[in-house]
Amino acid sequence: MWMKVSKIIYGAIFVLSGILIAINTLFYSFYHRYLLNFLVPDLGYSVVLITIGIISLAFIRSSDIIKLSSSLLVSTIMSTMLFILRTLTIMSHWIDAYILTLEGEEYLFNLFEEMNYLEIYLAPLTIILLIYSYHVLRKYTI
Repeated sequence: MWMKVSKIIYGAIFVLSGILIAINTLFYSFYHRYLLNFLVPDLGYSVVLITIGIISLAFIRSSDIIKLSSSLLVSTIMSTMLFILRTLTIMSHWIDAYILTLEGEEYLFNLFEEMNYLEIYLAPLTIILLIYSYHVLRKYTI
């Protein structure tokens, strides 16, 4: 029961966020202003979020615990990899800003804009679900 509820909540967060980001991006392309300023206008990012959410929502009607936990494991691994990639991107932007300021150029590094991604805020939940789904799979498959 807890597995299904966590999968629904986790998957719904990713799918709804991906849909909102896609709407925000398309709205900007037609009207040249953002519908929601706090969302990142990136269509590729929205496709990735929707994919992670759909994988998390896979096999939700199944009673097989292995199918439930394996789809949750795959979606949390994808979200963890997205978090690692985002962390590396933030670090590279910070290092770039630092090097440019050493050269005497002015470079504005805005940490708020860099931290404006969903996987950064969901990282603790993702790690908890990753560990839980891994332990469930180990329990039922080994």
